[in-house]
Amino acid sequence: MWGRPVEAALLLAAAALQQQQQQQQQQQQQDHLLQQEHLAIQPHHPQQQQQQQQEQQQQQQQEQQQQQQQLESSKPQRIQRS
Repeated sequence: MWGRPVEAALLLAAAALQQQQQQQQQQQQQDHLLQQEHLAIQPHHPQQQQQQQQEQQQQQQQEQQQQQQQLESSKPQRIQRS
């Protein structure tokens, strides 16, 4: 008798996670614009700056994927009643 509430909780968690991802993406875009302005003012090592940003993004994406996999694996397996 714990099918419904668990599903509802998972849906909420998934929705919250999605919202968090969207906010992070917006934040990344803003960061990127700021960095470009910064580069325009200080044109030393643009390559290095960009590399750092790419590494950060990859790390965040991996974290997000792990979170989503945890959600998926915590879903109760549906038992088919014959």
